[in-house]
Amino acid sequence: MEFGFALNLGRDLQDASENLIASLSCGNPRMRAREGFSRTDLGGRPALVRRLSNVSEATQESETVQVITTQLSGGTLFYGIAVVPDREYNVYLSTFERVFDSVRFQR
Repeated sequence: MEFGFALNLGRDLQDASENLIASLSCGNPRMRAREGFSRTDLGGRPALVRRLSNVSEATQESETVQVITTQLSGGTLFYGIAVVPDREYNVYLSTFERVFDSVRFQR
């Protein structure tokens, strides 16, 4: 799992999230969206989550990439990325959810 911050170059959370995923796809040309964005919350803030598929450069196996994003005050995008082999996604899903649910932001 990875967490980070990105400049919000979009007008809103969805635009910023799409821009982040597009930048991830530049380095991973086999990355594809499995589904559209789903609304959720992250640290008490409105958030978007999206599942992507990719092929690992290291193992050549299919993997699932789960990206969650929220907008912080000032417009900065906070994101979390979880990557797991496809065959293990259901095993790790509850762990990803617990980690994402544990995120808190100072007000």
